[in-house]
Amino acid sequence: MTSALLEVARDGRTSDKRLKAVFLAKKANEVMGGAAIMPWDVENLPDEWLDVFCGLADELPGLQEMNKNQARVRQDWLAKNGYRSYLSKR
Repeated sequence: MTSALLEVARDGRTSDKRLKAVFLAKKANEVMGGAAIMPWDVENLPDEWLDVFCGLADELPGLQEMNKNQARVRQDWLAKNGYRSYLSKR
């Protein structure tokens, strides 16, 4: 196990099946808001559900931040280019 932990510490990744299950369960539980899935249950979950949990944990925050930045840039552009009447309607 020590070599697998060193791999995670060095690369942030692991090929160890048990550690992968722990990390996937951790992501799923963060999304679910509690201890809903144990690492030994991960292999029984359909891949579609694991994709949902990983997407919500890993991708959604970045997408939300991207949308906020796009809205801010759009509002700045509208204000800078004289579209004040359009901004006041929002």
